[in-house]
Amino acid sequence: MALPLWKPKAHIFPKATSATNALPTSPLHTSQTHANLVLPLVTVGTPPQEQVVILDTGSSDLYFDSSTAKTCQGTGLYSCRGGTFDHADSSTYKIVAESPAFNTSFGDGSSATGPFAEDVIGIGDVRIDGVQFGVADEVDSTTGYAVGLMGLGYSENEASQRQYPNIPEVLASSGEINSRLYSIYLNDIGELKVLLLI
Repeated sequence: MALPLWKPKAHIFPKATSATNALPTSPLHTSQTHANLVLPLVTVGTPPQEQVVILDTGSSDLYFDSSTAKTCQGTGLYSCRGGTFDHADSSTYKIVAESPAFNTSFGDGSSATGPFAEDVIGIGDVRIDGVQFGVADEVDSTTGYAVGLMGLGYSENEASQRQYPNIPEVLASSGEINSRLYSIYLNDIGELKVLLLI
């Protein structure tokens, strides 16, 4: 399965401009190629809303930054730059558990909180109904721009009181892939696809 990648625009993730030429503080400001992050494009909702997410093997949840999150209202250093999800614009959106059912935090101090919801998720040409994900109504990014996340870890690591099928499990149960096991091939420099090898 190939994941289409988002190609960053210079004005969205600018290079450091300090006089000392120090490395930028945001992990998204790493280089022109942004080689240490994999940023696939996915869609959520009906009609589909494009989202950029960080592909993360160390977590398990899929979540999107909400268009109503205070952090996402601005354009500063810690604003939401991967797109925001407006549930009011999706005819297939459904709440699974009210906020703060989704509540996750990371080693850098960043956090995201909100409800769990279900909707149609698109990855490349694949569309799957009823996929559960977090909607980050509250976003606190301590290291740079806020971006949603697609966790590929086991369900036991989800930010939920009860486990639910995450993206690898949903893809396997829908028959799109043979099992939840995967490896990642980052492809050649300049290619705009990452391959999940199943």
